[in-house]
Amino acid sequence: MSKLIIIGIDGLDSNLISKFEESLPNFKKLKLLVPNVKLTSVYPYDSETAWSTIYTGLNPAKHGVVVFKNPFDNLTTTSSLVDAESDIRKRLKGITFWDYASKAGKKVCVLFPHAVYPAWQVNGTMICRSMKGNNKNYPIQSFPSSISKEYISSNMNSVRSLPTKNTMNNYIELCKKLVFDEIELGLKMLCKDEWDLFFIYSSAGDAIQHVFWNYCDDNDPTYPGNNEYQNVIEDFYKYYDKMLGSFMEKMDENDTLLLLSDHGHGMRPMNLVNFNEMLRERGYLESKVKNENKTDRYYIFEKLKDNLSEFVVKYGLSDITAKFVKIAPITKKVYTASLSIDWNKSVACASDPNGIKAYSYGGIAINRNNLSMDYEDFRNLLIREFSIVSHPVSGKNLIKWMCKREELYQGTYLGKYPDIVFELDQDFGVGWGTHVPLISKSHTHLIQPGGHLRDSAVFLISKKYENIRQKITLEDIFPTVLQILNIQEVINCDGSSIFVENKSISSDIT
Repeated sequence: MSKLIIIGIDGLDSNLISKFEESLPNFKKLKLLVPNVKLTSVYPYDSETAWSTIYTGLNPAKHGVVVFKNPFDNLTTTSSLVDAESDIRKRLKGITFWDYASKAGKKVCVLFPHAVYPAWQVNGTMICRSMKGNNKNYPIQSFPSSISKEYISSNMNSVRSLPTKNTMNNYIELCKKLVFDEIELGLKMLCKDEWDLFFIYSSAGDAIQHVFWNYCDDNDPTYPGNNEYQNVIEDFYKYYDKMLGSFMEKMDENDTLLLLSDHGHGMRPMNLVNFNEMLRERGYLESKVKNENKTDRYYIFEKLKDNLSEFVVKYGLSDITAKFVKIAPITKKVYTASLSIDWNKSVACASDPNGIKAYSYGGIAINRNNLSMDYEDFRNLLIREFSIVSHPVSGKNLIKWMCKREELYQGTYLGKYPDIVFELDQDFGVGWGTHVPLISKSHTHLIQPGGHLRDSAVFLISKKYENIRQKITLEDIFPTVLQILNIQEVINCDGSSIFVENKSISSDIT
């Protein structure tokens, strides 16, 4: 009996696999089989959004697991995905690749799928953990319920809290223990039954890269030099190489293994492109600041925010700040919803998925109630004006691409996206500031110095195929899984199988 094993690792980066390749013998073995497949993530390339697409084959505008801040909701923010966990389950239940496999009579084992909680009925076993990471109030749940009681003796919830400087070593050990507990449980469950489909997900590597990026990347301006944490990211890639090798040892020649990630990882932008200031200068955003001096209370408030952010970075208080924001969410709302902007009189404003940490992607939301021209004409005007924005010193174009939201995706939940979406050069994030230069420094880089990348996700497969497509997207994973499982049902999804011809020419990875 042949089976399909899928290992999903959050934030695993193809460039880092190449960089550490000589220390990763199992990754290297798979790369030799299919060396040139380039996997691109969705937009936005957040984990919840990306994994939901992997599970369903649907673009985010169709599955709806996507969050962009609505800037015209003054001092409010869209509910976080963590708060909307039950809503995510409601949207995904019944339409994932393991649900279709179950309906087709395939026996499935699904371990810790990201953003899915609690478990639901499948033809086999499903074990889920909450994104809230509280084992007391949100215990690990399974179908059937006896599985979690029988097989999970330790706390295997994701490590959610951010470390302080005094708890970094403990944080690393907790993440490491989680990975090895996942390996142990995964191998037990793999050998427990004759599965047609086996899926296991791990999140610890993404968390480690977020927190320790600047300790490991000497190209990061905040790199402290030789330090005790400089190899921690490579260490976790080695742990995942061990995971990969452990599962490969349990396979026979008829089995197939897929290893994939939802996005890549790199340095979070150090610089900001201040879109709100550009909108203000063009008369599309109304500011309450009348005098750029100490006599204007709104100007003072914005300066205090900048000075406070700079103070946090200068004195290494980023970890404490992140915890404070978690405890008192109103501080995040105040930071991201500028009191100096007159929302009722503004026509357009910058939008992104977070507001505190800098992202290289975002959008422009339009207040149609204040438009004095045709909506489509205005969007075309903004795209023309902003697409050519360049760095004032280097002259380099700052915008990789910009388009209307419906040119990116189509779907019931398209309205969750800003009216215009774009991606910046990787070195720049979306800035919210007004009465500031076009380019400014990001004072929040150290809160999480590592950030997601769209174009360096990982796709590896244990069999060599003729005519496999070299450029694929996350939407293509779902139909590929169903094809490998020989499920013939016609299913509506946005991707297509990666196999141009369904002809395997080699399956030996041992």
